[in-house]
Amino acid sequence: MTLLAASMPPPQGFEDILARFLPYQALGLVIVLVALTALFGLCALSGRFFTLTARPAKPAKPASPPSPVAASLENDPRVIAAIAAAVSVALEHHTHHIVDIAPAAKLPPMTSAWAIEGRFQQFSSHKFR
Repeated sequence: MTLLAASMPPPQGFEDILARFLPYQALGLVIVLVALTALFGLCALSGRFFTLTARPAKPAKPASPPSPVAASLENDPRVIAAIAAAVSVALEHHTHHIVDIAPAAKLPPMTSAWAIEGRFQQFSSHKFR
């Protein structure tokens, strides 16, 4: 390449620069587009392969029946009235319609000491105004 550059006279103007270097840039653009198209095709084929060989999903387990205490609380008119009053106060007396009442899911306990310490440091770094 150095021999070629040494044997060619320096470009004289904009037209000369375009005439010399535009074919190289066009070739580079074509190579990049061909490589990107090939990568896209490879990704599409691998995606098609994995969707065709995917295992069918296992049927979901039926939901466990609610405990007798939770079932009795769900149908208790006092509980329904308390929930309706709380919704009414929270929505500032806007119209609402309660569709379903169900017990909240139990969250798993946080057992990792590293997670507890990280949250403690994060919250203690905040400044109160």
